[in-house]
Formats: sequence, C-alpha cells, structure tokens
Amino acid sequence: MTDVTALARWLNRYVGAWRSNDPARIGSLFTEAAVYRGHPYDEGESLAEGREAIVRGWLEEPDAPESWEMTFEPLAASGELGIARCVTTYPVRTEQTARTTTSSSCASTTRVAASTSPSTTCASPADASD
Repeated sequence: MTDVTALARWLNRYVGAWRSNDPARIGSLFTEAAVYRGHPYDEGESLAEGREAIVRGWLEEPDAPESWEMTFEPLAASGELGIARCVTTYPVRTEQTARTTTSSSCASTTRVAASTSPSTTCASPADASD
C-alpha cells in the first residue's frame, strides 16, 4: 500500500469481491496472515484470522449484491498501512416500502486499515498494487 491511489484500487476490488460473493475474488484481497474485523472493536470469535477463515466468514451469510451500497474515501497510506472512511448503507424494508429501498437507511462508518502484519486492525491486502 504505497499511496491513497493504491488504497482506492484495493477498496474498489473489495467492493467488487463483496458484490460477487466469489470466494476467489474475496480471497485475492487478503494474505494468509490477515486478520479481519467486520466492526472496529471485534475481538475473540468475532475475528477471522487467515485468508480461508475470512472467505468462509464472508460467505456464511452473504449479502445480496443489490441489498447494500458502499462509499469510501481513502484518507492516508504509508508503507503497508492504509486508512479509509467507509460507509455501508443497508436500506430498511417494511411492508410500506417492500417495493422500494428509498424510505430510510441504516449506515455504519468503519475505519479500514490494511496491512500485511498479523496485528492488522481490519484487513490485509494480498496485493494492493493492482
């Protein structure tokens, strides 16, 4: 992760892998030493450690591609570390809005850190340079 442009490319790959629910695309984002936190303060059993565990965790309850939207802003990158603000929105569906997804939404903001060290905050890119 040499700069915010490389981080933006990795985040675009992340979004593409998430939408695809394809194990190979998901796995290509992470190293064997990656530690993935779906939420900033996840610990213990909430962590996924290693590429295989991350892929398995993503696919246990996959999100339908059209069920969410994600925006991101790369904030900083230095060496192997990248930080971005990511907002994922899942529209809330009720009987009144069953045919539309615009009535209201839930959003969460997560700081994503990418590194190849085992003590990663959120995710380790397998190759952030593509």
